[in-house]
Amino acid sequence: MAEILIERSCQRFRQEISPEDDGSIRASSIDDVRQAIRHIERQLAARQCLRNLDRLNPYLDGIERYSKAIDVLANAVPFLPYVWAPLKLILTVTQDSTHTLDKILSAYAQIGAALPRLSMLGGAFPDNADFQQLFAFLYEDIIEFHSRAYKLIRKPAWNLFFSSAWSRFEHRFNSLVESIKATSQLIDQHATAINILQAKEWRQKSMDESVVREKRWESEQLQAVLNWLNAVENEQDIKHEWLKEQCFPGTAQWIVQNSKFRSWMQRGRGNSVMWLFGKPGSGKSVLASTIISFMQSNPKQRALYFFCDYHTPAYGISAYIFRVFCSQILRFSPELAPFFYDEYSSKGLSPSAMVLKEALSKTMKSIEFVRLVVDGIDELPSSEHRKLISELIDLATSSGDTCKLLISSQDLPSIRPSLSRRSTLFLGDETEPIRKDIGYIVEKALVELDDALGGELGGDLLENIRANIMSKAEGMFLWVRLVLSLLESCASPWELKSTIDSLPKDLEEAYAKILNNIRGRCSPTNLGRLQRVFEWLLFSKEKTHVRKYSYSILQVVHSHQASPAIKALHTLASRTSYRL
Repeated sequence: MAEILIERSCQRFRQEISPEDDGSIRASSIDDVRQAIRHIERQLAARQCLRNLDRLNPYLDGIERYSKAIDVLANAVPFLPYVWAPLKLILTVTQDSTHTLDKILSAYAQIGAALPRLSMLGGAFPDNADFQQLFAFLYEDIIEFHSRAYKLIRKPAWNLFFSSAWSRFEHRFNSLVESIKATSQLIDQHATAINILQAKEWRQKSMDESVVREKRWESEQLQAVLNWLNAVENEQDIKHEWLKEQCFPGTAQWIVQNSKFRSWMQRGRGNSVMWLFGKPGSGKSVLASTIISFMQSNPKQRALYFFCDYHTPAYGISAYIFRVFCSQILRFSPELAPFFYDEYSSKGLSPSAMVLKEALSKTMKSIEFVRLVVDGIDELPSSEHRKLISELIDLATSSGDTCKLLISSQDLPSIRPSLSRRSTLFLGDETEPIRKDIGYIVEKALVELDDALGGELGGDLLENIRANIMSKAEGMFLWVRLVLSLLESCASPWELKSTIDSLPKDLEEAYAKILNNIRGRCSPTNLGRLQRVFEWLLFSKEKTHVRKYSYSILQVVHSHQASPAIKALHTLASRTSYRL
C-alpha cells in the first residue's frame, strides 16, 4: 500500500530530527516555505550575497503539483509537510555559508527538474494501487534527501565538515536524482503494471549499487587517512585491555563516584584539565584504564587515550600521541575520514604535531562529549614534560567546551609547575577508598593462599598476615602485589611465618627479596638461562611482549647484577600492575 510506504518513510525521518524541528515542520505550509525563501533572499541582498534562490521554484512547483495529486490519499495527507517544510529549515541554517547554500540550492534544483509534470493525470489521482506506489517511491526518495541534508547541517561544527561530508554523499545523491527522474517519467507516461514492477526492481538495484559505491569510497578514504597517520593504535588498545585485566574485580570503582572526577566529567563545570597524581605503585594506570572503560560503556561519551611508558619514543611525542588520537576518532566516527582526506592527507601535508592539533581541534568540535586521557608522562624524559603538557592543554582548550583533559602521572618537579594550578586529584588524599580496595585484594588473596596450603594457616595467622600487609602498604598496590607473590611462593606455614616477619618495607626491598628467593632456588645453569630470556625480552622490539610477560622475567638475574636488575624490573613491573 502506498500509504504504508509513505508513513514508514516519514516515521524514519521523524526519529532522526529533534522534537522542536518536527513541530516546526508539521506546522509549516508550502506558502510558509515560499515566504521564508523571500525573507532569506532579502537578507542575502542586504549582505550583497544574492544566490539566485529562484532555482528553488521548479522544486516548489513540482512539490505543489505532487501534493495536490496525492491529496486523495487521506492517510498520506499528514505526512505531506515533510516533503516541503525541511527546505525552510535547511535554508535557514545554511544561509550564512554561501558555499553550503550553493550546494543545497543546486541539489534542490536538480530534484525539482526531475519531478513529474503530472500533465497526464488531468487532476485525478489514479485508482490503481500499483501506480500509486510510484508516488510513494517519490516520497521516499525526497525524504531520504531531506534526511541526509538534515544530518549534515545539525551536527556540531557542521560548517567545518560539510564539504567533505557532501562529497561522501554525492554517490547516493546522484542515484536519488536518477531514481526520481525514472519514477517521474513513469508517472507522466501513465505506466503499466509491468513498467512499475520493472521500476521497482531497477530502483532497488540502483540503491544497492550506490550504497556499494559509497562504502567503497569511504573505505578507500579511511585507509588512505590511516596510512597517512601511520599510528600504532592497537598498541594502546592492548595496554588498556591488559590494565583492565590487572584491575581486581570490585576495586577501583570509587574513582567514577569521586566528586572531583564527576565535576570534570560534566560539561561546562570545573576545570577543563585535571591532574591525577600519586606515588609509584599507587594504581594510577589502573584508575586511568577504569576511567576509560567507564566512558566507553556510554555510547554518548567518547574517550581518546594514550598510555606512555619507558619505550614510548620521546622524539616527536606530541605528534605520536595526536596520531593515535586521530585514529581513535576515526574508529568511532569513520564519517570524518573525508574531512581528514580532503583537508590534509590528499594535500600532501605531513602529520606533524601542528597539523594534527588543528585537525583534532576541528573534529572534536563535532563530537558532543570527548575526554582525553594521557597516562604515565613521568616515564618520558623530563625534558619533554613541559612541552607535551602545554601541547595537550592547548589541544583541549581549543576544542570547545565539549572536550576535557586528564593527565595521570607521578608528582615530579618537571610536571608540577604545569599542572598544580589545575584541578587535582591526589591519591594520597583518597586513603579510605584505596585502603578499602587493598584490604579487599589482600583478603581474597589470603583465602586462596590458605586453600592452597590445605587450610593449615588458621584465623589468627591469617589476621596477623593481613594486619602486617595493611600496616605497611601505604597505598602502594604494586608493593601489595609483590608481597602477595612472595607469600604465594611459600611451601609451608613455617616458611610463610618467616616471610611475614621479614616483609620488605618498600618496592626495592620487595624486588630484592624476590631475586634472593630466585637465587636460592635455581642452579647456576638455570640462572644463566633465565638471564638470557630476560635479556631477550628486555631488548625485544616487540615491546608488548615485555609488558605482557614482565612478571615471568622477574625471575631472571645474576647476583652481581642485582642493583641494575632491580631498576630494570621496577621499570617493567611498573607497566604491568597497579603502578604509578
